[in-house]
Amino acid sequence: MDLSSILSKQRTLWCASCQSKKRTIEEISQILAEHISGPSAHEIFDALIERERLGSTGLGDGIGIPHCRLPSCEKPIGVLLMLETPIDFDSLDKQKVDIIFALVVPQEANDDHLDILATIAGKFSHADFRDSLRATQSDDELFYVITS
Repeated sequence: MDLSSILSKQRTLWCASCQSKKRTIEEISQILAEHISGPSAHEIFDALIERERLGSTGLGDGIGIPHCRLPSCEKPIGVLLMLETPIDFDSLDKQKVDIIFALVVPQEANDDHLDILATIAGKFSHADFRDSLRATQSDDELFYVITS
């Protein structure tokens, strides 16, 4: 899957300044609400937080993939943040998170949701890929690496 179909340069932020998991999810919700019609930032935030309550989306190795399904979402959409300072994300490996790929999909998009998550998790499972993302110096570079 080509991640550029769900991610844009406008939703790719290098060196984002978020001090907590909650604040990061608020930032993601605001970004998404500005780029899609339908759900409000509050609706997106509530859905992402509800999903986090089921279990942390901190994958380990400094990666977080908060995600949810929303009835008012028309198509899959993502946000990528490279954090200025790593934050606690309740990851299983207890490592702080500095790379976050957030995903919101339509409520009925079960297969798409799982396929996209598998693609993202697969990319992030490679240390070389994570290192390439961490070596970027701008929004454009970060977008290029994630979509290459």
